[in-house]
Amino acid sequence: MLLTHFNTTPYSKFILIDDCIEQPAGQILNYLITCRLQLTYEIHYGIYEGCYSRKVIPKVICHDFTRNLDLTDPLKVENVIAKIKDPSIVFIDSLVHIILIYGFKEAYRVLHYIINNPNILQVIAVYHSDLLEDEKILNNFQHLSTFSISVEPKFKSNRPRIAYTYKKSGGKVVKQIEEFYFENGVLKTEAIKKIDVQKLLQDTIEEIEPDKLTTFKISLKDDEEKAKASVVLPYLPKAKSEESEGVIHYQFDEVDDWDEEDPDDDLNI
Repeated sequence: MLLTHFNTTPYSKFILIDDCIEQPAGQILNYLITCRLQLTYEIHYGIYEGCYSRKVIPKVICHDFTRNLDLTDPLKVENVIAKIKDPSIVFIDSLVHIILIYGFKEAYRVLHYIINNPNILQVIAVYHSDLLEDEKILNNFQHLSTFSISVEPKFKSNRPRIAYTYKKSGGKVVKQIEEFYFENGVLKTEAIKKIDVQKLLQDTIEEIEPDKLTTFKISLKDDEEKAKASVVLPYLPKAKSEESEGVIHYQFDEVDDWDEEDPDDDLNI
């Protein structure tokens, strides 16, 4: 599903990729650049972080914003965008560095300007949420985006995850979490199956071994179970034989007054 949304035309106007130091999005960004290079559009790559020379990609128009930053000429990227006359795709690495240098309002304004440029078919920007721990700022850019992606570390799996929100042109919003990996340089994703909570609890209960929960022995062996079952407890009633019934025998004494006459004889019944 993720790859389908990446390649659906018309392209999603603004893709925001949020990552962290535990799971950087560099490999995903390079994959998207490689995919877009197969098209006939110009690819512009604005580099604001890291070593510029190490990030230069052949056939990509790279712009070095890592040095000679002039605060009186905000971002200078506006000058670059103004010169673009052909359909192009713009990559920004990273949005957080622009915010840290020029502030949120200026960064938001310039990004909005780039997105609304008719010659820009798509804008793909990386955002490092662990460098700027401000959820309000991130939420503003996610609201502006048409395709918001969050790269997450591994969780009960050998593969990292991607949580994304894709806004279709018709207004429908798709939210999904998928595991991803690279195979021969190609991005692959798999949907995460929903967990059966009842089965998970049952499996957990079955895995618990009582003897490991205490310092003394709890369970019994088969012969111990039989010996326990054969013990007759004194406070429990003894089992009666089905062939015999309980009978009370009384032996009269000489002093017993036993009247053999019918006590109801005078009633003439």
